[in-house]
Amino acid sequence: MPTSRQPDRSDWPRLVLRRMDQAAAAGVLAVSLAALGGWWLWQARLPGRLIDIDRAEPVAVDFKIDVNRADWPARATGKLA
Repeated sequence: MPTSRQPDRSDWPRLVLRRMDQAAAAGVLAVSLAALGGWWLWQARLPGRLIDIDRAEPVAVDFKIDVNRADWPARATGKLA
């Protein structure tokens, strides 16, 4: 009568985490989800922050180069020789 032997599992690779590792991963995940939820609630509580373009001061640009008379390097550097 053949005896049923169980295979020796001590040399098998471990495919799952140990109980303490699972608990640590669950704790990190719970803290991360709580922080993400808190940040989401804090962002939802803030009023909409819009840029007020009507009050922006216009910027005057003064060109010093006559593009009809300048050579190529003066156009590239912005200096008229």
